[in-house]
Amino acid sequence: MGGPLLGLLASPSSWPDGAVWHGLVRMLAASLVLAILGLGIAAGPALLLAGWIFRAGDGRLAVLAHRVLAATAALPSIVIVLAALMAFAPALTRITAAPYSLLLAALGLGLFATPILALALLAAARSGRARAEPAAAAVGLSEEGRAFLLYLRCARGWTLAAGLWTLLRLVGETMVVMMLSGNRLAWPIHPGQAVRAASADIALRAGETPPDLWAPLQLEALGLVGTAILLSLLARRLARPVTGLPKDRSA
Repeated sequence: MGGPLLGLLASPSSWPDGAVWHGLVRMLAASLVLAILGLGIAAGPALLLAGWIFRAGDGRLAVLAHRVLAATAALPSIVIVLAALMAFAPALTRITAAPYSLLLAALGLGLFATPILALALLAAARSGRARAEPAAAAVGLSEEGRAFLLYLRCARGWTLAAGLWTLLRLVGETMVVMMLSGNRLAWPIHPGQAVRAASADIALRAGETPPDLWAPLQLEALGLVGTAILLSLLARRLARPVTGLPKDRSA
């Protein structure tokens, strides 16, 4: 965060005017909208994957599925871009004039986020299991993992933190957004139209912008870093371990 801030302070004469400020705010807003949509798209598949692996226990198939999920989460972004193009672009071409749009970028981010969120939810459920397993047995839930959602609720701080950490990854994701969104500054944004996000704008313009005109890019970087810091602090606060059990008030 210090680099962009020092750059701005060193060249105050190059600060953007009002019209440029409007563009910066819109691109930062587009980054947030894309990240939230991507998280929403990933939530359902991630819950299904994490729940199935959790129910499968320590079997060979579950271990293999967990390793495949971890390997998928580590794939380069360009692989996710190609997969999104092959999976979604043909269908979107029939709906919109061009496939490159807010919707395609959101689907690509959802594909990118699904294994990341699934692994985080799996960890949250396992952290809640130690606290909730006696209660699950008391209400007749089996030990094979039918209480997956109950464990997530008991570890709701970890569960919410998993969503925030995934959102943090999506806000700063560049390759998926740059290659799938169409990169056109438009407002208001529309699912079937191209959009330009802050991370993609920085990547596209950084190599061709003279140093004395870097102020808009530095402001975009500050906005993304500030958003990431806020999400990270909130996630860490939610994921704090519980230091003790609730007191018995019946005494």
